[in-house]
Amino acid sequence: MRHVFFFLIVLGMAGCHSDLAENLLDTQTVRDGDQKWYYHHTRHSGPTLVFDHGAGDTLFTWTHIWAEVGDLGDVYMWDRSGNGASDWDGSPRTALQVTDEWDRFLTRAGARPPYILVGHSLGGLNAMAYAKRFPAKVQAVLLLDPSHWNQNERCLSTFETDACLNDVKLMDLPQPMRDELSHFDSYRDLMEDGTPFPDLPVTIISADEFQAVRYHERVVATANEWGAYWLDLQEELVDYTNARHIQNSHSGHYIHRENEPLFFDELRRLVR
Repeated sequence: MRHVFFFLIVLGMAGCHSDLAENLLDTQTVRDGDQKWYYHHTRHSGPTLVFDHGAGDTLFTWTHIWAEVGDLGDVYMWDRSGNGASDWDGSPRTALQVTDEWDRFLTRAGARPPYILVGHSLGGLNAMAYAKRFPAKVQAVLLLDPSHWNQNERCLSTFETDACLNDVKLMDLPQPMRDELSHFDSYRDLMEDGTPFPDLPVTIISADEFQAVRYHERVVATANEWGAYWLDLQEELVDYTNARHIQNSHSGHYIHRENEPLFFDELRRLVR
């Protein structure tokens, strides 16, 4: 799959896990009050690795790498509140709320810090937010084509409205996903609060294969236009986190699926 901006593909992905009930046999649950989270856990000696998926995905985006990742450490792959089989109590999906829940989940699940965080797309933005708030609990961060808190504003200033997230697209999404995509301003408030990003090892792997963005079969951004826009955002995140940047990924948005050897090379580099 070549790169398509995540909020333009979540509509098709919301129903992509029809085998959810069967796959739940490989998951566990943990509760915090009325909240219940589903997660996959592979216990192994080594560091604690924590995975967060993108918008419209679930923890099953990682199923093809469960076994191999499990050899690297104590692995936790979760469904955020309102995603997959995890509950959602209706609380706004702000940066503070999501990272508080992430911390509560890890505590309840018995995960031992410091953590190596692995985040894809929106999960990458969550990983940055968690590291910003809880730096003492983070050992390193691997970001897979991560989202940027200003991406929609930049999109609207670069392309016509139909190329970007708008109210019409939001109304077609499930409520929890709609809420996640409606609170990027809260991530901006956190990430641009005047304090620097913590001094942590960070690697960003960016997509370098793009396709034209279409809306109702009409091209609203060419592949080159979209790629230039997206890579500018990625470079800003590299500067912000002082990250090692892998740009020649030979991959679209799903780097952990499309270039699995590169993904494991960079993950092992952080684990060592």
